[in-house]
Amino acid sequence: MSVLNKHRIKRYRKDILNDIQEDVIEELEKLKVLSTLDMEQLNNMDDFNKKMEKFLDIIVKKTPPEVELFVRYLEVWYIWLYNLIVNPNKNVPLHDDLIRGGVPPLPHRNITRTLLVDRVREKLIDLKRDQYLVLHGMIGCGKTSLATEAVNNDEVHELCKGRIYWIPVGSEGEKNLPSLQECLNAILPEPESNLTDDVDVALLRLRTRFSDWEEGRDALIILDDVHSEKVVKYLSVGTKLLITTENENIITRGRKSVTFFEKVPDGFEEEETLALFASGIGIKAKELPPQARRIHKFSKGHPMSVSLISGQLEDHKEQMLTKGTSRWDYYVKLFSDKTLKRSLDLYGTYNAIKHSIESISEKGKEYFKHFVLFVEDVNIKSEVLSIIWSMDKHEVENLMMEYVRKSLVVRKWNTVFSSYIYGIHYLILQYLLENLSKDYVESLHRNLIESYMKVCNGDLSKLKEEDNYIFFYIGRHLKYAKMYNLFPVLYFNLEFIEIKLKKAGPADVILDFKHYGNLIIGDKVEVDNTAKYNSFLHFVELYGSWVHKGMDIVQLALQENSNTYVYTCATELACRRNLIVPYVLFPLGPHDKKRIVPQMVTVKKDISCVCCIDSSYFVLVGMYNGNIELWDLKSKITKRNFNEHTGCILKLKLNSNSDKFLSTSTDGTVRVWDLVQDIVSDRTPSPRERQESYSEFWPSSVENVGEKSFRIISHSGPVLWASFAQSSTSNIMASVSHPSLLTVWDGSSIKWNLEENGAKSCELCSGDLYVVVGGSEQVSIYDIDTAYLLHHLNWKIQFLYVVPENLGGGLLMVSEDRVDVWGISDDRPTIIPSEIRHDETYTCCALSGHIALGTNMNNVIVCHRHTGKTLKRLSESRADSKVVDVGLTEGALVTAYNDKTMFLWPLDDLVLPLPHICWPLESSVPFISRVTLDNSIQICRGRKIVKSIPVDQEILGLTLSPDRKLIAYTNSQSKIIHIVRVDNNEVIKCDMNINFPIKFYLFTHNEKPVIAALGEKSQVHVWFQATDKVILLGKESVRSTFITMTSKDEPTLITVSRPFGVHLWDLNTGSIIRRLSIHKPQKFSISFDKNIMVLSEGSIIQIINSNEHLSTESFTQMAPVIDCSLSPNGKIVAFALKNNKMVIYNIDSRKRNEYLFNRKANVDLIMAVSNSGILCVATSEPLVAVYTDLGMSYVVLHASSIVASPSHPNMFAVIDNSGELHVLHVYKNNSDLLCRDMMC
Repeated sequence: MSVLNKHRIKRYRKDILNDIQEDVIEELEKLKVLSTLDMEQLNNMDDFNKKMEKFLDIIVKKTPPEVELFVRYLEVWYIWLYNLIVNPNKNVPLHDDLIRGGVPPLPHRNITRTLLVDRVREKLIDLKRDQYLVLHGMIGCGKTSLATEAVNNDEVHELCKGRIYWIPVGSEGEKNLPSLQECLNAILPEPESNLTDDVDVALLRLRTRFSDWEEGRDALIILDDVHSEKVVKYLSVGTKLLITTENENIITRGRKSVTFFEKVPDGFEEEETLALFASGIGIKAKELPPQARRIHKFSKGHPMSVSLISGQLEDHKEQMLTKGTSRWDYYVKLFSDKTLKRSLDLYGTYNAIKHSIESISEKGKEYFKHFVLFVEDVNIKSEVLSIIWSMDKHEVENLMMEYVRKSLVVRKWNTVFSSYIYGIHYLILQYLLENLSKDYVESLHRNLIESYMKVCNGDLSKLKEEDNYIFFYIGRHLKYAKMYNLFPVLYFNLEFIEIKLKKAGPADVILDFKHYGNLIIGDKVEVDNTAKYNSFLHFVELYGSWVHKGMDIVQLALQENSNTYVYTCATELACRRNLIVPYVLFPLGPHDKKRIVPQMVTVKKDISCVCCIDSSYFVLVGMYNGNIELWDLKSKITKRNFNEHTGCILKLKLNSNSDKFLSTSTDGTVRVWDLVQDIVSDRTPSPRERQESYSEFWPSSVENVGEKSFRIISHSGPVLWASFAQSSTSNIMASVSHPSLLTVWDGSSIKWNLEENGAKSCELCSGDLYVVVGGSEQVSIYDIDTAYLLHHLNWKIQFLYVVPENLGGGLLMVSEDRVDVWGISDDRPTIIPSEIRHDETYTCCALSGHIALGTNMNNVIVCHRHTGKTLKRLSESRADSKVVDVGLTEGALVTAYNDKTMFLWPLDDLVLPLPHICWPLESSVPFISRVTLDNSIQICRGRKIVKSIPVDQEILGLTLSPDRKLIAYTNSQSKIIHIVRVDNNEVIKCDMNINFPIKFYLFTHNEKPVIAALGEKSQVHVWFQATDKVILLGKESVRSTFITMTSKDEPTLITVSRPFGVHLWDLNTGSIIRRLSIHKPQKFSISFDKNIMVLSEGSIIQIINSNEHLSTESFTQMAPVIDCSLSPNGKIVAFALKNNKMVIYNIDSRKRNEYLFNRKANVDLIMAVSNSGILCVATSEPLVAVYTDLGMSYVVLHASSIVASPSHPNMFAVIDNSGELHVLHVYKNNSDLLCRDMMC
C-alpha cells in the first residue's frame, strides 16, 4: 500500500501543500524519517511554500516504511488529507464499471500473489496514453487471473476514469482482426456504423475516434492471450494497453521504448499452493497433510495444475475433511508417474503448447525436439546445445531467444559461469515425450554421444568446455542411446573417471556404478569384468572425494593393492603421462584390514550437532537452520531429509534399536523420527543437488521434501536435551528444556515435571526405573514413577550419557575438565586422565565402544571406555575452524566443524602410545615397537611381528633402543621404568624416583642399557645398568624436549631444553662439556650419526656440529620457522615457514630450493627430509605432501610420525594415526614404475 500512497501524495500534492504546517517536519525529524542532511536543506529555505514543496519532494523519495510514518501522522492531525490519500475512491462504482467493460470475475478459488499484484498495479498507475504493459509467461501460469486482480483496484480504476475494457484475443486473433476491431469500435460513445473490413483503414479510423474522445483519453484496454505481433499493431488505438501473452516478442522494436514488461512466474510459491488447497477444502493451510507439499513440488506450483486439483479437492470436500490421505496419495502418484494428461484435464495446456511450438520457425521446430533429451529441472548451458547442434555458441543464444520469447524455455543469467542458463518446464518435456517416437528419441541420444565424442576426438577426458552437464548425465544418455559397448570403455578408464570425479563428484560416480553396474560389467561370457568393476567402485568410494578436490588420481590409485585392476591402470597411465610430479609407491601396500580412509565432506548449511548410526559411514547432521540430513559419508550424498523444525537443532539421539531417533531444538519441540526405511538405497539426485552453481527456475519436483516426524512433544522453551527409554517397547522419554525444567513424558503426555536448577542433560537408566539429570549446579536421580528424589550429588557437569548394556552399562559424566565413568556395581568411577590444558574445557562428547571428547581449544580426544586411556588425539590446524560436535561408531570417528565440514577418521585397532620407529642403517625396512589393546608389546620388521612380549600393567610409554636389543616401558601403576631384553625377555627395573609424567629415552653403552629420564619440571636423571647409579644433570637440562647419546666410547649426552638451549654433557661427571647453542630451540632435529643438529628459534635457523665449539651455520628467515628437519646423513636441512614456504637447504653446496605449501602451515606440521633432498610433510589434515625437484605430490595418510631412511635416498617410514606402518617409496623416473622391485 505504501507504493500506492507515494503516487497519491504526488497526485494530491496541491491539496496537501494547502493544509500541512511545519509541525509535520518537526515530528518526522523526531521519528528519524528526516535525516540531518534533509533538515539542513529545509532549514536553509526561508520561503515557507518552497520549504513545504521541498519537504514533499523529500518524502516521496523515502522508503515505504518512512512514507507510512508520514501517512500515519496525517491520520492523527490531518484526517481529511489521510482519507484523500488512503481512501480516494470510496464512492466510485468500481464493480459496475468492470462488469460494463467485460472484465471477467476473479476465479472462484483465487489466491492473491500479493507482491506480484502490487508490482503490476504500480506499473499500471504509472502507465501513460499509448504505452503498453506486457504480462508474459508460460502457458497456464496465471496471467489472466493476475490481470483481472490488478485492475480490480480503486486506484487503477480512478486513473482510468472508470473506463477499463477487456478484449479476449486467443490463438486465432490474427484471423479475427476485423471482429476484434469491431469490439474496440463498440467501446466508443458513438460507434462507427459501418467499420470497414480493411484492417489498415479501420485502424486509422479507430485511432482518430479514440484520440477525439476526451472522456476516454485515460481508458485502459486489456488484450488477453495475444499470440501475434500483428494483433497488437492493429488493436493499438492510442489508449493504455495491458497485454497478456506467452510470447515476449510480440512488441515491435519501435514500440519497446514505451513498453513495460512483467514476467509472470511459472508457478505458485508453496504457501500460495497450500492456501489454494486449504480454501477448497475449508481448512487452514497448516492442517494440510505433507502430501500437499509434495504435490506442490511435483507440479512445480503450476497454476493450472494446482487449480485443477484444488477443484477436485473441493468436489470431494467431505472426504478430505475426514483426514484420510488416499486421495492425496493418488495425486502424488499421478504427478510422480507423469500420467497427468491421462488422469487430469490438461488438454487445454497441451493444445497451447502445441500452438506455441507450431508458431516458431521451421528451423526452430526441428532443434526444439532435442529438448526431449533432458531431465526435469536440469540447467542447460549454451555449450551443451552448441555441441549437440554443431552450432556456434552465439548462434545458439540467438535461437534460444526465440524459444524464450514464446515462453517455451526460461532463461537466467548465472554469475558464477558468466553465462545464460536455460530450463524447460516439465509439462513441455512431457508433451515432447508423448509426441516423439521412441526410435527418434533414441537417435537423438545417440547423436548427443557422437557429438561429444567428435569435439574431443573420442576422449571425453579431454573435453575443454565446462558445460556443467555431460559428466553428470553421460550414463543416462549411453543407456537411452543403447550404446552399451561404451560403458566398460569409459567406466574402466582411469582418465575418464578422474575428469568425471572432478566435474561431478564422487557421489555421482558411485551412483553411476550402482545404477549401470550390469551394463558396465557387460554380458559377454568370455570377458569377466566383475573384478575390474569392484576394483574401480572400491577405489572411488575410498578416494573419490580427494580426486574431486584436485588430487592426482594416479597417485591415489598407487595406494591400492598392487594386484588390483585400478593399480595396474595407474602404473600404465603414469608411464604414458609426462612425469612432472613425483609418484609415491607403497611397498608394503595398504593395510590388509578393512580401511576407512580419512574423508572430508562439505555440507551446504552450518552444522550444530551430529549423531552416528551403527554403520560406519552414515551420520545424522543437525543444522542451525532447523534441518536434519542423513548423510552417507562414503558416497558423499544426502540420503534423507528431516526438515520440520524451525529452530536450531541442539541434540540428536538414537533409540536402543537404532530404528528411531529424536531431535531437540530451540523451537521448543522434541520430534521423534523413523529410521526403518532402507537408508542404503540409492535415489537419483535432482539436478539441483548434482549441478554446480545451480540456477533455480521452479521448485524441484524430485527434491526430497522431508520425512514426517511421528511424534511431536512441545515445550515452553528451547529443548536442551532429551532421552529415549532404554527399553525399545517403552514410550517413556525425558527432556530438559529452558529454563531448567525436567519433564518425563509418556508418549506425548506429561507424566511429571519439576524445576532442576542449571539442568543441561538427562538420561533414563537402570531399566528405566530412574531418571538422572545434571547440569551446572548438581546431579540428581529421581524415581521415574513418583518423581521422588533418590540421590543428590553436588557435582557440576556439562552433560551425561547412559552406557548401553551391550557395552557394560553404567553412566558417563563429563565435567569441564574431567570425565567419570560409573559402572553398574562400582563404588567409585573410572576417571579419564585429563588430557587438556588448564584453560581448556570439554565442549562435546560421544559414546560408543570408545569415548570421544571435543574441547574449546579445537582438540578431539578419543579414550578407551574402560581404562580411560587416550587412544587418539586430533588437533584441528585450520585457524578459522572450530569443533562443534563429535560422533562415534564402530571403527570410525566423525568430527564436525563450524565451517560446514565433517571429517571421518578411522579408529580400527587404535594404539597408544603410538609406535616408535627404528630404521637401522643396514635394513631395507624399518622396525617399530608398539603396544596392543591387550597391553602386549610387539616388535615388527615392517608389518611382520618378530617379537611379542605380554605385560600385566597398562603401558603409558614405550621406546626401542637403536640396536633393537632392548625395549623400555612405563606403566600406569608405577614410577619404575621396565627394560626388557628382546632375545631372552629378561626384565630390568630402573627406579629414578621421578614424579609423573615420566619422559624417558633408552640407549646402550658397552651393550648395557642406559636410561635418561625427567619429570615435568625436573632435571634429567641418567641411569647406568653397569653401575646401577643415577647421575643428576644440572638445571640446564630442565624441560628437555630431546635427549640423545652421541659417543660409543665416552658416555656423552646432548640435551635440548627450550629455556636453556643445547648442551653436551659428560656422563662420567654429570658436568657440561660445552654449550652447543645459545638459542632457545623451539624445533630440533639431528643426523643419524648424532654429529649434526639443526634447531630453530623464531625466524632463526642454526646448524650445529657437536664436535665443534661453534655452530656451523646460522641464518635468519623472512618469516618464523614452524618446523625443521635434518636428513639422516646430516647434509640437507628442510624447514617450514609461517608464510607457507618450504625450504630445502644443502649444507655443502649452500643451494636453497623453495616450495609454496598450498595448505595453511601450522604448528602441527610433521616433516622429514631424505639424503637425496626429498621432503615429506604432514599436517593435521589426513594428507602427506612429497616435494622433489620435479614438483609435489599428495598421498592420503594421517601421519603421526615420519622418518627418512638412513640408507635409501627415496624412502620414508610413516606411522599413521591408527598406529599402522607405511613405507613410502618416491619415484622420480616414471619408467621405473613398471620394473620396480617390490619390498617384502
